[in-house]
Amino acid sequence: MPPELAVIVPNLNGGEQLLQTLEAIIASLPTEAEIWMVDDGSSDGSPERVRSRLPQVQVLELGEWRGAASARNQGLRASSSETLFFVDADVTCTPTTLPQLFEALEGADIVFPQIVSPEGYLFSPRTPFARSCCLNSALFGIRRSALARLDDFFDETIQVYGEDNDFFLRAYRLGLRFCYVPTARALHPRRLLLGDKHYYLTVRNAVYVWLKLRGLVPYWMPMDLWLPAFLGAQLLGALCNRSVGSLWQPPPIRYTRGSRLRLLRLFGQALLWNVRHWPATRSQHRKLEAFLRDEHSHFQLA
Repeated sequence: MPPELAVIVPNLNGGEQLLQTLEAIIASLPTEAEIWMVDDGSSDGSPERVRSRLPQVQVLELGEWRGAASARNQGLRASSSETLFFVDADVTCTPTTLPQLFEALEGADIVFPQIVSPEGYLFSPRTPFARSCCLNSALFGIRRSALARLDDFFDETIQVYGEDNDFFLRAYRLGLRFCYVPTARALHPRRLLLGDKHYYLTVRNAVYVWLKLRGLVPYWMPMDLWLPAFLGAQLLGALCNRSVGSLWQPPPIRYTRGSRLRLLRLFGQALLWNVRHWPATRSQHRKLEAFLRDEHSHFQLA
């Protein structure tokens, strides 16, 4: 009989923080719970360090970087548990975080906590919509039976940065029950340098998710208004070399140690990728549209 609960931790060069994350998980769960560390092509020896110091953790190595979406998908396929929790490698749970979320899953399909920085900065949820529909995959729990109701798991085209928005918006549209547990808290460090890759993938994936989901899922504002506002904010961020959110909430979070011109080039490359990828994106849109239509027909027949 498979264990009732599994925790899946995708990791890329998590270092000592990864070990602290896993130790906090182990300390808050019964010994029979499955714990998986899915290594996404680390170069810092993470798999060996986990095997040496935490032998109760099962290690799955992907061999090369594929992105958090693929790491989560591989982890849920490796586990056979009915209840699945996903915890990012740089998230630290308190002793009560996972027990509280597990209890809340009795009346929900997806549960999620409040995520803050050690300094008290609120990462999520930050809006009424985000409190009704989880938009942050740093830590959440889901029933395997709920996954069976989705058209797909995490979209591996996205790789990372935006794969959570796509996943949760599809789940929300398909009627999965979300439960925000504000008394459950987890800590997430606030990085002060995001990097060129983060900037490029954030812009690229925002456009991709918009094209894929446009007209098919609800959002906190019309998506056709949201995208130009988001892209404008990203352009401003490139000109300032700062995350736009940190313009009003110090300390500043920078994108790159290089030139602002490089960020502008990455912005253009992200848009160009979506032009070249449009046939595949349109196919994904039509596939989801057909799934939603069939799901609605089945609901009416029932």
